Amino acid sequence: SIPAPSLAFTAWRVASHDAAWPCMRPLLVACALAVLPSALASAQTPPDPQTAAAATPRQVLAGENVEPRVIGTPGTVTLGVAGNLDRAFSTEDFFTTNYTAHVDASYFLTRRLVVRAGLAGSGALGGDDDTTMPVGTGAPALRGFAGALYYFTPRSIWSVYTGADYWGQLTQRTAGDHGMAVGTVGLQAAVSSRVSVFAEYGYGLNLSRGADGEAITRMLGRVGVRLRIRQ
Repeated sequence: SIPAPSLAFTAWRVASHDAAWPCMRPLLVACALAVLPSALASAQTPPDPQTAAAATPRQVLAGENVEPRVIGTPGTVTLGVAGNLDRAFSTEDFFTTNYTAHVDASYFLTRRLVVRAGLAGSGALGGDDDTTMPVGTGAPALRGFAGALYYFTPRSIWSVYTGADYWGQLTQRTAGDHGMAVGTVGLQAAVSSRVSVFAEYGYGLNLSRGADGEAITRMLGRVGVRLRIRQ
């Protein structure tokens, strides 16, 4: 049997609930009507695209380019293409101005040291017909070069570099031509993880003298693109 106090308490709760419900029902209806417009407005408002994008974790797609933009690391191989203008100077002759198409391949031996080799083929503009040499130094020709470069900050997005190359004339060459030593300074900047642009200036000295014993020097400048073909 249920004790009398418990039975009395239960009866009081039921009676109280039944008595209070008619009074509470209008209050509950009023609260529901007040909240309903806000709920409908929230449901109809589209999410902010920027907020949704920020909240959604970014997924890296297969084949997506995620490599860092740096000049190079040990083992990097690059292929460079450039245009070149150069002119030889002498106290005795007025040489032509040569335009050159240039291609080279570079390899990072260490973090900063790079070896490179390439070819440069040239045509000619200007010069005096009486003194322009059809062969020899200053003549339009195909030249090969090889040397080394030192990059100061190769692991950054851009780097200054300096170095030296040996240039040898492969066509239109005269007897006794020993080639030319060229010092180079340049700037290279990465525009993506695979492509960079560069600008170079060089000053060289011919390793053999001219016909009258004079020294022959060369200035050159080139602007081009380098493509990283191996990490």
